[in-house]
Amino acid sequence: MTLIPIWLNTVRRETGLVPFVRSFGYSSECVQSPESRSESLQFCFRFSGDARMDVQEIDGRFHQARFPHFFVKRPGERMRSDSCRMLDTFYFTYAPQALDFFEKRGLRKDIVMCEMSFSPEMISLIRKIRSYSSATHAFGIADRIDMLCCRLLQETLLRIGAGNRQGSCEEEKILKIASYFQLHFCEEIDMESLVSRFGFCRRTFVRHWNACFNVTPAQYVARLKIHEAKRLLRETGDPIASITGRLCFRDPSYFGRFFRRHAGMSPHRYRRSIPGIHGMR
Repeated sequence: MTLIPIWLNTVRRETGLVPFVRSFGYSSECVQSPESRSESLQFCFRFSGDARMDVQEIDGRFHQARFPHFFVKRPGERMRSDSCRMLDTFYFTYAPQALDFFEKRGLRKDIVMCEMSFSPEMISLIRKIRSYSSATHAFGIADRIDMLCCRLLQETLLRIGAGNRQGSCEEEKILKIASYFQLHFCEEIDMESLVSRFGFCRRTFVRHWNACFNVTPAQYVARLKIHEAKRLLRETGDPIASITGRLCFRDPSYFGRFFRRHAGMSPHRYRRSIPGIHGMR
């Protein structure tokens, strides 16, 4: 059984939010051509094969990966394979000009063949795309396939990126503390207790924090507070005293000085500068 593509390049789209998928296909068994030249951008999800290793020669350079793996064929590349028989392969293609779109959005040039386990979300997306195979000309179906393929590619690139990260245990703890700040910046934060909970003394915490961020913890929390203060001043008519309490400042005077230091103007002046809300107090 060969891969028979389902072509979408002549199917009308109702929206144009993402590049249009040119074709997609699935097969439970196919044999690769010994030599070929790619005329499109193709993303392949190879679940299994009849050999332990898939070996590809692309423009004179050899690449290999065990199954399952993700494989990118770029337009214009000349490929030679070892005629490994693919079992359970899914792919989708784009016009050559789509390569620039995806490279600007995270498709690195070094991503060619990547061994990976396909997540449940990836499998679900592939099944959803395949479920539209018999209805591609129905209203909006091609648009949905375009979006689903982009979501599948995004999930794939995120998994590749996560697998390449070499973050230390300390870095993971620092990121968890930063997440805690994002959730609790409107509350009183006991820093000594917080860093101790993650196994740091204050000095060690500051050293590892500075390796991850270019601002101090206090500046990080201050930025969160000023962004929220601006949002409340823009989007609500809450009195300044109420906003002061919500952001856990001790009094409106202190909040006013804090806001002026970070925003360059008083809260009242900032609120008056927003069109359409001059009547708010």
